[in-house]
Amino acid sequence: ESVDVVALQGIASDSSRRELLPVLSRDLGLVHVITGVGAKSMGVTSDSGLLIASRFPVLHQKFSAFPSHPRCPHPAMNSPKGGSTKGVLAALLDTSSQHPGTRLFVFLTTAPDHPSVWRHIYATVRGTLLHFAASDQELR
Repeated sequence: ESVDVVALQGIASDSSRRELLPVLSRDLGLVHVITGVGAKSMGVTSDSGLLIASRFPVLHQKFSAFPSHPRCPHPAMNSPKGGSTKGVLAALLDTSSQHPGTRLFVFLTTAPDHPSVWRHIYATVRGTLLHFAASDQELR
């Protein structure tokens, strides 16, 4: 048996990625990796901690940060730089090597228990599906 996709949370440090990525690649054959997405690019010291590793090539990826929400008790929703360090990571994988003409959508999140986050997740998933579907048609 083989693993096709692994989705992990909490992999925010460079040291954890340096230790984990060779194992995923060498031992499991998951050579297509999305990691290091999120707030780190905004000057925050940590990123979202989300990681998707896949046997299949990544056609598209998108990270959508949760909006800042001062009444949400979750610290990820109230970054000192504004915005959030957490969000939704979406990927469209090309699975046609095993199933001709197919694609696989993968969504991964670290969702605090708050209604504004749920609405954001729904809107992100819906918008990403539409965006990826349009982009995928351009690739064909």
